[in-house]
Amino acid sequence: MSFFKKKSVRPVSRVPRIISSSTAKNRLDFLKKRIFLRLLGLVGFVILLCLFSIWARLQVLGLGYDINTLKQRQDVLEEDHKRLRLELSILKSPVRLEKIFGESARLTLPNQTQIIKVTL
Repeated sequence: MSFFKKKSVRPVSRVPRIISSSTAKNRLDFLKKRIFLRLLGLVGFVILLCLFSIWARLQVLGLGYDINTLKQRQDVLEEDHKRLRLELSILKSPVRLEKIFGESARLTLPNQTQIIKVTL
């Protein structure tokens, strides 16, 4: 009374296919070529990875040398800056200026009556 009938399942026997030697050889050649191409791709990828690693290290070394050169240049410039500031302070010295202008232009310090105060 059921709507579904059970069908008897026959075992499927797998009979090996007989492959001609030329087909087997073609298939084997195809598999060898496929494996070779995959291996070649993998080797190529590893070589590219090594080249990238070498390039990155060379970049790091080059930048290290550049940084060292710039630090040396900065030290030289800082020394020049210190020397120039010292020279500026010597040139702006009131004693020196008074001596130079007092001798060459015969300038003297102004009296209190010569000073005019301006208020804004």
